[in-house]
Amino acid sequence: MTNQGKAKTVRKGLYWIIVGRETRYAPWFLGRKKSYKLLPPTREQFIELAKVRNDLELRPSETGSKREKNTLVVDPSGKAKGKLYLNSDQCWIKNPDSATLSWMIELARELNGRVVDYAGRAYISPTEYYLHPEDKEVLENRGFKLPK
Repeated sequence: MTNQGKAKTVRKGLYWIIVGRETRYAPWFLGRKKSYKLLPPTREQFIELAKVRNDLELRPSETGSKREKNTLVVDPSGKAKGKLYLNSDQCWIKNPDSATLSWMIELARELNGRVVDYAGRAYISPTEYYLHPEDKEVLENRGFKLPK
């Protein structure tokens, strides 16, 4: 994992914590097309992590579908001002500041995952990123243009 890109400030957009991916195949009569689902950390993983970290708290949220409400993952100390939205499909935030992104990167490392932005860049720090091989394969499969 080397530094392949620099930015002066955090880029605006969506950011996710990813801990793995699931590969799916369409039935043979549809050509066995491959598709991927990026897996978020589970609520249970965050609960276990909150037991050992003082800067992590889970709270109920009013957002989400009628079937499944989101869980808010927050920093009660206030150093990271952003809130992560967690449900069974994703763990995300929109337009984090650099302190929040740093906090997310720490959490992702402890969960054996990574922080990925809307363009598929995986972050080492708020200003350093790289293209993870799994993310590259997912982006190519979905027909997206790869980031530089």
